[in-house]
Amino acid sequence: MFEIFDYRRKRFNLKPFVSINPQGIFRFNVACHRQYINKNLFANAYLDKELHRIGFQFVNDSSECSMTLHKSKEGLFLNGKMILD
Repeated sequence: MFEIFDYRRKRFNLKPFVSINPQGIFRFNVACHRQYINKNLFANAYLDKELHRIGFQFVNDSSECSMTLHKSKEGLFLNGKMILD
């Protein structure tokens, strides 16, 4: 008896994560894009200098403090060099 082969691409089953490279580019993987970002085009960054943490709020509307999200085949990225300086 034949059964249906359930094929799922591995990259869509990943847990959401954000990585940062030495040039200050924040990369959001596909799972992060699907769960948290959806159709939002901009991000607001929040800094906690005491605990050395960075948080992001994803919004549809641009403001003076918003950064633009850019698409790539692995997910989304934004230039965060100014955050880290």
